[in-house]
Amino acid sequence: SQSSINSMMSMYSDTGDYGNARVSGEILLNISYSYKTGALSVLVKECHNLATGDERKQRTDAYVKTYLLPDTSRHSKRKTSIKANSINPVFNENLRYIISHSQLETRSLQVSVWHHDRFAQNRFLG
Repeated sequence: SQSSINSMMSMYSDTGDYGNARVSGEILLNISYSYKTGALSVLVKECHNLATGDERKQRTDAYVKTYLLPDTSRHSKRKTSIKANSINPVFNENLRYIISHSQLETRSLQVSVWHHDRFAQNRFLG
């Protein structure tokens, strides 16, 4: 059986270099948990009206990153592919975690959107 998680806490984290980001836009997610397989699925559908990631080049190469807090290790990190030059990127990518239901209750899902820069530091978009 699958259960949808309806209550989500939104928060701004201090981990990482956020610079002076102009945060804008929306992200569309579908979050579900399967008790049978112990899989938390975060379907990253799309983003709308993101801020410009690179002002000089007037482009946004967006990707979405998730962590199951409080774990901020590589083990907890999931990332989508990078969508080139779009402030309205469509991902339709499933980021999965295998975790017991009792463990899941102690975690918070952090979702952030970033601009990928090949030659400098990636920039936080929201």
